[in-house]
Formats: sequence, structure tokens, C-alpha cells
Amino acid sequence: MWAYSAPPVRLKSRPGLDLVTHALFVQTFPYVLCVILIDATWTTLDYVLISINVFASLSGQLAQQVRDFDVDLSTDRTFTTTVGLRVARTTLQIIRVLVVVGFAMEIIPWYLAPIAIAFVPVLLRRLQGSGERRRVVMYYCTGFALVYAAGLVGVRFITTL
Repeated sequence: MWAYSAPPVRLKSRPGLDLVTHALFVQTFPYVLCVILIDATWTTLDYVLISINVFASLSGQLAQQVRDFDVDLSTDRTFTTTVGLRVARTTLQIIRVLVVVGFAMEIIPWYLAPIAIAFVPVLLRRLQGSGERRRVVMYYCTGFALVYAAGLVGVRFITTL
């Protein structure tokens, strides 16, 4: 954690490594660690969820860099300040297309679609900037995703009884 934002390493100021570090460790590492610690048998779904976490974390960081571009340009070096807004936005679009293709090819299970759809308003708000309305939308979307995920766990539990 310290290597990401603290000198002398400060990975968040090293273009490319800022995104790779975020993608591998912010959302992905906790999932992988839990699967390893409980000594679970790895399934195809685990690899799909790891991929989703990598892309979600990567796109979240990239969207943040796009949003903070003007400030970062004068204070820091990031992937986005190095390659430019156009490349960063194109990369975000590619990630979104990969998610859609993942659903279309049924690589990502369809029962996860409501969770992805729940965060569409957050993605749209993220591109519009910050503010109190964005925060409220984020809370509702996160709440819906949590309730839906709890429902999936509940259905799974009931069907295994």
C-alpha cells in the first residue's frame, strides 16, 4: 500500500504502473486472497470474477484520472497525463466494450447483468464530474447491487439445503 502513494517508489506517479497496480491490487487482490485462504477449488467463475475485478478497478482508476486530468497535469504524472485524454477515454471505451462482449458471449454469467446495469448511472455520473447528486446515485446503485448479490447468495443457500 505504501509503495502506491509514498516516496520513494510512489507507483501512482509512474504512468502505466499506476493503472497496473490499481487493477491488480485494489479490487482483485482481496478476492484472490480470500479464495486462497479458504482453500477453495478454483472454478471458471472465479477467473471470470477476477477478470471483472481487474477491469472494474482499471476503469475506475482511469475514469478518475480523466476526471482529475487538469489538476494532475500540473501536479503529478499519471497514465492519462502521459498519453492524453483521447487515449484514456478510448481505453475506457474498449474496457466497456469488453464487458458487453463478455455478456454477449456468455463468458460473464447473465445473472450478474443486474449488478453491471446498476452501475451504469454511476459511470455516467463519473464522466460528468463530482457532486452530491453523484454520491447519492452511487449509494443507491451500490445498495441495489448489494441487495441483489445477497439475494443470489440466499437463493444459492436455499437450493443447497
